Amino acid sequence: MIEDSPMGVVADILIVIAVMFIFPIIWAAQKGDYLAQKGAETLAYEFCTNVCSRGYVDDTLYREFTDALSSTGGVYQITLCHKQIIYEPEYESGVFTGNVMSYNDETYTEAILSKVYGGNGAYLMNKGDVFEVTIELATDGLAQDLTKAAVGTSTTGFYRTSQAVTGVARDIYEKYIVE
Repeated sequence: MIEDSPMGVVADILIVIAVMFIFPIIWAAQKGDYLAQKGAETLAYEFCTNVCSRGYVDDTLYREFTDALSSTGGVYQITLCHKQIIYEPEYESGVFTGNVMSYNDETYTEAILSKVYGGNGAYLMNKGDVFEVTIELATDGLAQDLTKAAVGTSTTGFYRTSQAVTGVARDIYEKYIVE
């Protein structure tokens, strides 16, 4: 019988080791990655809520968000998006026609951060504007690394998700209003 041969005993021992030690460690790592991801999603929600309640993004808010996000242990790609509706009155020969045109305008991360770090220290929004924060895990977590080592494949597709949080600006903080 194969079970009585030395190779069968070695195979049995390897299976027992895998079942008793390796798979529970991978499972625990997956749970840890999941909890870190949920923590990052909560941080994104809190950041979006803070921005919308204040009506601006400044360097302090953004730095606190990125510092807290890095403490989760993952590396994230952060995308910011400010959406607003622009209204413009229509004129013909300098006379108002009674019509107002509206169009959507979107501003993304690079332009927002250039105002935060290069402008007056804040990116301002108007009441009713929409602000969106999207985070995407840019690296593999511990569970993916362990799965690759043990099985030779990864669960990256399952754990590498992107999370978008959207809010509506409620106010403008007077500290940044320039008259």
